[in-house]
Amino acid sequence: MTAVALSALVILLVLSFATAVVPMGPPEAMVIALTVAATSLEWALTVAVIAAVGQAGGKLLVFLSVRGTFLRRLPLLNKVLDNRVLTRVNGFDRRHPGHLAVVVGLSALASVPPLVVVSPVAGSTAMRPRLFVVSAFAGRLGRFSLLALVPGLLW
Repeated sequence: MTAVALSALVILLVLSFATAVVPMGPPEAMVIALTVAATSLEWALTVAVIAAVGQAGGKLLVFLSVRGTFLRRLPLLNKVLDNRVLTRVNGFDRRHPGHLAVVVGLSALASVPPLVVVSPVAGSTAMRPRLFVVSAFAGRLGRFSLLALVPGLLW
């Protein structure tokens, strides 16, 4: 792997992480841009894995930050996190622990509901961080793999 390719992957990792924390642009555009000119399947899948790792890591930071005591000190955010909808979601998660992981995975794959909304909601429940990050990574890997492979199929 050349230095240019390696630096492109590092930039992709950092930008994927950043866009997961602060939604400032679609990581899908970066994945497509890096795979349009690619000729190998290995490169396309490497781009997809790196983007999925960055996104899952950033969403884990969001997930964990909702659980932190610092954010609970902000009155408006504390009021939002203690509302009735989140109480119902938390109760549902306690009764059916695997269902929220499926919602996170589908959200990461299809963005319905958006992962930017699901991550803090999941963080306010009793969902384990390991289960969250595995679900988010699997969904994002599927999404980015499809996007990375499409340019090769079209050209």
